[in-house]
Amino acid sequence: SIWPVPIEYTPWVPVKYTVASSATYGGAIYNEGNISEIKSSTFNETNAVRGGAIFNDTTGTISSINSSKFNKTYAENSDEESELIAKGGAIYNRGNVTIKKSTFTNNYAKNGNGGALYNETGNIVIESSTFKDNYAKYGGVIFAAGGEINDTKSSFSGNYSEAGGAIFVDENNIATFNSSNFTLNKAYSTTENAESGGQEISLTEGGAIY
Repeated sequence: SIWPVPIEYTPWVPVKYTVASSATYGGAIYNEGNISEIKSSTFNETNAVRGGAIFNDTTGTISSINSSKFNKTYAENSDEESELIAKGGAIYNRGNVTIKKSTFTNNYAKNGNGGALYNETGNIVIESSTFKDNYAKYGGVIFAAGGEINDTKSSFSGNYSEAGGAIFVDENNIATFNSSNFTLNKAYSTTENAESGGQEISLTEGGAIY
């Protein structure tokens, strides 16, 4: 098991994080210091209530997440007595993070926000990355609550949520997308049909961006 601890070093070789023990903040990494680079690393099925793979706190800086993979990492709160909403299926950010040439696939926030990324404060810079088949209640890929999001040349495809199939931008956030590609992202909700016993699907708001 990999326990979340304050990180102030750089992984010098590719690292693979797989099925870490459940945590409240940061399923694999909790950072409140400075990480110069996470490169060619894999985060697979790690989980926490907030930040399924990484929780970057207000004093934290991750200068580069480069050529890394986040697969089936998730945010979930299984404690029925807790009021914490699951946020950031892969990364929960309060500081500063730069992501380059990385892939986020099948990550989610169960009944929560930000299937891949949740930005509370601070800045997230994304370059030439791929986001595919991520989902959440709000913001299938990114829930931008505050701070700033800047993306250049990333691809968003097949992501879904009830509002903002790919991106949910709150009123307190500034988000910029430059030469980004959005394909087949969907916003919809499902309800039970008492007569048929099946589900009814209703299209909602912001298939790509809300």
